[in-house]
Amino acid sequence: MALLTTSELLTHLDSDLATAALQRLLDDAEAEIIKRFGAHSAGSSQVETLGGTGLELVFVNKPISAVNSVIETIGTTATTLAADDYSVHNKFVIERLADGTNSRLTWGDRVKVTYQPVSDTDQRKVVQIQLCKLAVNFEGLKSEKAGNYSRTWGEYNAERKQILNSLQHGFGYMQ
Repeated sequence: MALLTTSELLTHLDSDLATAALQRLLDDAEAEIIKRFGAHSAGSSQVETLGGTGLELVFVNKPISAVNSVIETIGTTATTLAADDYSVHNKFVIERLADGTNSRLTWGDRVKVTYQPVSDTDQRKVVQIQLCKLAVNFEGLKSEKAGNYSRTWGEYNAERKQILNSLQHGFGYMQ
């Protein structure tokens, strides 16, 4: 599902570019968001398989709204954990509890977590708009001067990276 239409973009941006050109900018921005942060997750479950051997805590990539299930595997034995076997902290951290139904001090070999991530759709839309504005307004110059007037622009790739970094959350790695 596309984040924005060209009509929606034009409510945030003044441009005389053709609809097809605006669509290419939207597509490029959305592709970069997905490349760096994964598919849009509004309304869909996220599944992550994490290594847990010897750890009390495991970390997911997106903030958790609700946990659907946690399956812990030790060797070839998989156990679906009860809600009292783990605790979620700071929306990214899942702690193994030693006093639950399937109590253990640390996580098993693998931990498969299925959860509803907190929606970041609105933030993704803002980033997409900002990336499109940057592309439309990019002059291709570092600076210009005429008489007493002078103007300096930021470096395009650095500004683009800064806009994208505003979406980073949790423990993900930014390129």
